[in-house]
Amino acid sequence: MARATATPPAALLAARELTDGMLHLRAHTPGIPEPVLKASQVIPVGKGIAGLAAQHKKAVNSCNLTQDSDPRIPVAAKNANVMGAICVPMFKRDTDEVVGTLGIAVRSERTFTTAEEELLLLQAGRVIAANLA
Repeated sequence: MARATATPPAALLAARELTDGMLHLRAHTPGIPEPVLKASQVIPVGKGIAGLAAQHKKAVNSCNLTQDSDPRIPVAAKNANVMGAICVPMFKRDTDEVVGTLGIAVRSERTFTTAEEELLLLQAGRVIAANLA
C-alpha cells in the first residue's frame, strides 16, 4: 500500500478486529508511540477514525488529526505525532457486515484520494480473505 499511494516509509498501519461491539488492535507496524498503542488497544465503534469507519461503513479521511475539530477524535490520536490519516472498514466476505478496520497514518498533512481509499478497501478485503478463509 505504501508504494501504491506514494506514502512515505514513515507510514503507520493498524488493523483492528470488531468483536463485542469494540475494535481490538490486532496488528500494527513498528513506530507507533507506546502511549498511543496503550490508549488504542480497544476503541469503541463511533470513536476516532477507526470507530467512525466501522460505524458508518465507509472510509474516514483526515488531512491533519492534530487540528481535527471533531469531538469524536480522541486526544491520544491528536497527540500521536501523525497528521494525515485514513481508515476503512473491513467487511465480511459478500456482506456489508463490518468485521474490522484498516488504517494508515503519516506524519505530514495529507488528504488521501478516492483512488487511494478504493485501494485501501481492496487491501482490507485481502486481509479478510487471508485471515478468515
